Amino acid sequence: APVSAVKSKGAGVEVSMADGRLINCKRAVVTTPVSVLKDGDILFSPPLSTQKLQAAKIVPFHGGMKILLRFKDRFWPEDVHGCICADAFVPEVWFDGRQRVGEVVIDGPSLEECTGPINGSEYTCTGFACAEAAKRIGGMAQGEAVRALLQQLDCMFGNKNAPNPASSSVAGWLVFDWSKDPYIRGAYSSPGHLAGRPARLALAAPEMDGKLLFAGEATNTSYMSIHGAWDSGVRAAEQALTSMSSSKSRL
Repeated sequence: APVSAVKSKGAGVEVSMADGRLINCKRAVVTTPVSVLKDGDILFSPPLSTQKLQAAKIVPFHGGMKILLRFKDRFWPEDVHGCICADAFVPEVWFDGRQRVGEVVIDGPSLEECTGPINGSEYTCTGFACAEAAKRIGGMAQGEAVRALLQQLDCMFGNKNAPNPASSSVAGWLVFDWSKDPYIRGAYSSPGHLAGRPARLALAAPEMDGKLLFAGEATNTSYMSIHGAWDSGVRAAEQALTSMSSSKSRL
């Protein structure tokens, strides 16, 4: 169940779940996306600082999605990891050219051309889109978006002998749109006119006398994406341990 409220309680924090459960702890770390703080999904008592709420409003948080494709054959050069296609349907494409043996893990809906799960070689391609591109693609039916990406790959890698290498080799697909996840509603934070280092420091600042810590990629001033999220989690854990150690020393 999602968290509905967080309040300061004595020397610790009480977390209320949407299903009525209560969790009491010495320290809590909030790792929600900026969208959750901005939209007020969680009731904080006492309320979060004005600086943090303002930072949540001005740090841009755009949508993002991925289209994962599984192929029976590798039709791209072995040393190609990815391509930037700024003016194409999907602006960024990543490739995994390693040959895998075993049961295929991507097991999403099938196109008419797909043969379903295959036990043997697996080659994968990931189409990645953010912001306006993700919004445009996310408004399409999934099958339609997959076919458009296959056509893009056919255009990129097709030749006289194999004009449609992607469409003829596809064996499965999976589409995930983070903007449609009710607990995320976006992908990554990004730089903005007013959303520089001070705003991210405000998002990272502890609340409730140091009992409530904050982590997540939007709270990191040095790194983005998963790297920033990981780094901020380590920082918040260290803050929690330091805070509890300081409390014991004052007893």
